[in-house]
Amino acid sequence: MSERDDELTGKVRRLFPAHDSSEDGARDAEEADASSEERAAQTSSADVEEASQEEGAEEVDNVVRLPFGRSDTRRSPAPGQPKAPDDPRAAAKLALFSRLIEEGMVMVTLDPRVEGVIVPSRFLGQPELRLNFSHNFHLADFDYDGQGVRASLSFQGKRFFCDIPWAAIDMLYAHETGEAYVFEPVIGGPKS
Repeated sequence: MSERDDELTGKVRRLFPAHDSSEDGARDAEEADASSEERAAQTSSADVEEASQEEGAEEVDNVVRLPFGRSDTRRSPAPGQPKAPDDPRAAAKLALFSRLIEEGMVMVTLDPRVEGVIVPSRFLGQPELRLNFSHNFHLADFDYDGQGVRASLSFQGKRFFCDIPWAAIDMLYAHETGEAYVFEPVIGGPKS
């Protein structure tokens, strides 16, 4: 094994110790910890200072940063994923959906055949699909913006990330108030 393989093996043992309760397993883990500490001690402060002074060098802090929050949940289309047709009424649909969703659950009626719709494949050939969205579902990735509505919804007990562009949405129905808004389909919407 190379020195790099030894280094990785030591880290793997330390981070994910084997379920071996023997003394050998414990000794291997202690040795891996000791060798990691020795490598860390060998790095001098001069090396760190020199690296940070290099032009364009980024500070390494060994922290994993994950995007959280509403604006970071948007997913870009997968390579080869068709782009949804433009909907000139997208801003109006967004404003209406925003108002209705603050009042409670909203049922979105859509045409899953429209380009850019992401729903479970068994629904893609159907002319109509109805999905419910609500803040009370406490979905971490629930988001809506000028592009459409998206969230991981439950289908037969399994979560599936759905992305619904405004062009695919034919109707919005507010469960709490009974308000229903019907939109004419976008020309050239459904896939052939």
